[in-house]
Amino acid sequence: MPNADLVRRRAFAVSGLVGALLAGGCANLSPPPVDRPPALAAQATWASGAGAVDRGERRAQPAAWFRTPLLDELMAEALQAAPDLRTAQARLAESRARRALADAQFSPSVSWSGSVARSDSGGSSATGGRTVYDAGFDASWELDAFGRLGAGARAAEADEQAAAAALEDARVTLLAEVARRYAEIAVQQQRLVLAERSLQNQQALAEIAGWRTQSGLASSLDSAQSRTALEQARAQIPALQATLAQSRQSLAVLIGRTPDALDARLAAPLAWPDLPERPAVGVPAEALRQRADVRQAERQFLAEVARTDQARAAMLPRVSLSASLGWQALTLSALTGGQAAAASLAAQIGGTLFDGGRLRAQWQVQGAAQERAAVAYEQAALAALGDVEAAISAWQGARDRAARLADAAASARDAAELARIGYRSGLTDVTQVLETERSLQSIEDSLASSRGDAWAALIRLYKGLGGAWASAS
Repeated sequence: MPNADLVRRRAFAVSGLVGALLAGGCANLSPPPVDRPPALAAQATWASGAGAVDRGERRAQPAAWFRTPLLDELMAEALQAAPDLRTAQARLAESRARRALADAQFSPSVSWSGSVARSDSGGSSATGGRTVYDAGFDASWELDAFGRLGAGARAAEADEQAAAAALEDARVTLLAEVARRYAEIAVQQQRLVLAERSLQNQQALAEIAGWRTQSGLASSLDSAQSRTALEQARAQIPALQATLAQSRQSLAVLIGRTPDALDARLAAPLAWPDLPERPAVGVPAEALRQRADVRQAERQFLAEVARTDQARAAMLPRVSLSASLGWQALTLSALTGGQAAAASLAAQIGGTLFDGGRLRAQWQVQGAAQERAAVAYEQAALAALGDVEAAISAWQGARDRAARLADAAASARDAAELARIGYRSGLTDVTQVLETERSLQSIEDSLASSRGDAWAALIRLYKGLGGAWASAS
């Protein structure tokens, strides 16, 4: 058994040598790059949306005003089975495992071994052979003298946080997309109802034109024109039905179902939510704090900062401690005796003397990656602000357009009814009736589309603000 005092004196001597080498190694490396994300200056308020949104500084709350019971069900199913969300969840689980692996680098490594060896002395039966039994434990531990392991742990932690933000962004994106597809289906259903109503009006007009032609009150031209308009109205129905079926199938696949899984549930006309007059959008700085993709970009930047520190530390020496405890004897029972035991303790230091500049080049590569992540963070923030501004403008435009079209539709309905009454009374010709019917159908179709555009703009605004805010009271 080695003398304990001798072991301690050797360890102290090695530690002194290690400290001197470490101090000299730091002299040739410049300080690490800045480890803070770039400062982002957001404007005090939104440039667009005056009168259309509430631009006050109130805290955002979860949005519920564009939801319906069926849409809530579809969103819940999407959160359980959507492939995109499951992919983000798997990435988060992977990042958590990698962080645990990085944290484990701080702990000592302990291993054990055992062996039995049989040897013969030249094959002589006189001397015979012998059997040697070995058993022991080995331990090693790297001292994080220059922060290499700590930088790796910080990078893994930032990667985990970035993955968590990516999962939240995927969740917001998924819910917004489910709502958008739902809105598309609702609009297409309403357009189909309007087209079928127009078809019924054209059928009634064609019958009246036919009777008037047979009775000699109108020319055959009236009957031909009315039949032409009737077939044109009938031709619109299959196209609208096909588009509606495709939208239902697209929504089913989005939430992780087979294409026909939602046909029965989406067959009836979908409920339209009560949209707010002035949704609250808060201030730009609040939107940046709520955006998961901006948080993800920030965490990715910090991960690159940590990896830059790790690459810098890789150019410096590594220090480790090792210890072993073992037993060796000629018989299995003798392994437990004190004379069979042997122990050792050692401190080690090592580093790269020459590698052609590989480690320094790796540090420079990582520094460039850090700069690229900083630019990506700035781009993410600017894109977030641009998304909200665009959504506010789209909401304002769609809302105003829907209001104007609602007034136009009311007037067109009155005109169409007067034209039908006049034709039945013989006061107007069929051309006027057909023109007012076409105008009514076009305006009502545009009104349904514009209301859908307003709904879609609010969904886009919901996503642009990070997935949560309150409606104005």
